Amino acid sequence: MARGRLPLGSAVLTLLMVLALSSCTTRSGSPSTPSISATPRTVVTVFEPFTPAGVLNTDISVVSTRSGRCWTTSEVSRRSDTYRCMEHNFILDPCFSDPDVLRPLVACVASTPTDLHKLLVLRLTQPLPSRAGQGASASPAGLPIVVVLADGTRCNPDQGTHAVIAGMTANFHCTNGASLIGAVHRSQPEWTVLTTTPGSSDISKVTIARVYV
Repeated sequence: MARGRLPLGSAVLTLLMVLALSSCTTRSGSPSTPSISATPRTVVTVFEPFTPAGVLNTDISVVSTRSGRCWTTSEVSRRSDTYRCMEHNFILDPCFSDPDVLRPLVACVASTPTDLHKLLVLRLTQPLPSRAGQGASASPAGLPIVVVLADGTRCNPDQGTHAVIAGMTANFHCTNGASLIGAVHRSQPEWTVLTTTPGSSDISKVTIARVYV
């Protein structure tokens, strides 16, 4: 064997190693800097069932159209366009008024758990009650009408008499049987709230993925 030459097997092995290294360099490119994960943040959605022209938005399905009346403002929302209404003996709250005042109707949440994409339209038999300046414009600072926890559990506002748990008011009931108690804490990008544990007296803090206001 001449001096300076590698055995055939060693040459082939060396060539394969060079090709492998070349392939890896091409696939990965230049070294990347470690990515910085985004800060978890609660998504706040202002629910607007109507367009400014007074037409229901295209993502809203009308499950039924009935006749009824609204006798007071909403119990679960402080928005200036929400009311507490009745269809026969069935209470509907919240109901959202049509911005076109010439159309005497409201769109009401009528499902449990709340599905804001499926609303009942109530044709009013009486004028809406005067709000006399009550209520606020719809904004992210408003009271949640739906709370979605980080695990996907959906929670709706309690109505009527509220239970008191550990000295705090139960404000929401959830699809997993739990209650949300006390205030929603909004001081951080990811909101939190205290919750009961179904079948237990334990209370824990949970994070909120999304709210609709």
